[in-house]
Amino acid sequence: MPFSSAQVNAISIIPCVTGSLSVIGSLSIIYSICSDWKKKISRIYYRLLLPFSIFDVIFSFTVALGSLPAPEGSHNASWAKGNTATCTAQGFVNSIGYAATYYSASLSISFLLSIRFSKTEDWIKRHVEPYLHIIPTVLAIGPAIAGLPLGVFNWAGNKCWIAAHPLGCDYNDELVCTRGVGDNTVLFRWLAQGMWVMLAFVIVALSMIMIVWSVWTLERRMNARYSSTFDLRGSSSSTEGDLAVQQEMQRTRQIAMQALCYIMSFFLTWAWTYIDRTCMYETGDRPFFFLVIGQFFYPLQGFWNALIYHYRLTHATRRSARLRENAALRTRLSLEGITRQGTNSSQSKDHINLTDIVEREFPLTDSSKSDSSSKSSDSGRINPDNNESSDLENQDSSDYMSRSDKFMENLSSSSS
Repeated sequence: MPFSSAQVNAISIIPCVTGSLSVIGSLSIIYSICSDWKKKISRIYYRLLLPFSIFDVIFSFTVALGSLPAPEGSHNASWAKGNTATCTAQGFVNSIGYAATYYSASLSISFLLSIRFSKTEDWIKRHVEPYLHIIPTVLAIGPAIAGLPLGVFNWAGNKCWIAAHPLGCDYNDELVCTRGVGDNTVLFRWLAQGMWVMLAFVIVALSMIMIVWSVWTLERRMNARYSSTFDLRGSSSSTEGDLAVQQEMQRTRQIAMQALCYIMSFFLTWAWTYIDRTCMYETGDRPFFFLVIGQFFYPLQGFWNALIYHYRLTHATRRSARLRENAALRTRLSLEGITRQGTNSSQSKDHINLTDIVEREFPLTDSSKSDSSSKSSDSGRINPDNNESSDLENQDSSDYMSRSDKFMENLSSSSS
């Protein structure tokens, strides 16, 4: 069904806006990682997210160009100002950018190995990570290079992509194809990109199911364990081992939540495009609603990634500040109790300045970040957080509590 001029303009404008948002989002992630390169590059999470964001910049930028590179006079290309060469360049670079889609699967696999199979970051680095980089890159660059001599990059109705020229000649007998692979265009598109995007869908979906199942099963075991522990002890007090298990459970839950956010952003980005393509192949028509929704969402992967990334960054910063405040308050209350006891003893003349002691032992500044950063890798798990304070969050207050306990033991022994 032919679209009106207003509909054509909407189809052209929307991906320019959303593609630009995605470029900005991915660039912010790249800047954040590169600004703390020495520390963050040691984590597989950042090593996967960096090329993911780079390829997304490439992909989103070509989408944001819209119909500008298309040859003048192209069907439904209201702002076409290019020629065959510029259209080929857009299609070629856009195909390379599809590596960002495949990196979504790589990121899901890394989360799955850490959460479901309890693989350490060092194990993933040695046995799996090279393939998580090589496969997405080859699957994107290989078909792009193969398509150049075949002339498959032409105007596809919303951008220059894999299509026959003139548009529709591969299924309309009244048109004669002058570029591309003619009737084999759909097959080439499927072999070059479609089947691999679908495989990424399957991998991401299976990863999400297995991650949710693993966390749910682990929480059930934890609840059963602590229910029995409560019955045996007759109280809700926890041992040091229990606290360690609780902290590991909380860390696993945080990693799983972040993994699910990236997975859901992938589905939100690509689901509408697949619905649109399915309608086109099944009915021969493209409903305007699904086309517009698809045009709006499918360039937004980098934007969703940036929201998730920077939310975790802000959350980690606030959480580390709360941990310092809680540890300081815990020590302050304990010191007040010791001071009252000392007042009734022969040592009541010794004055304890609570404020000075608490501020000295638990400074409410960022100076403790560098000391705690080396301890966060003890678990060997993938760190989901995205700034220096993530190391404090990974410790899950255990470092502060242990320092507080040791300090109180020393103070109690000296006061006695």
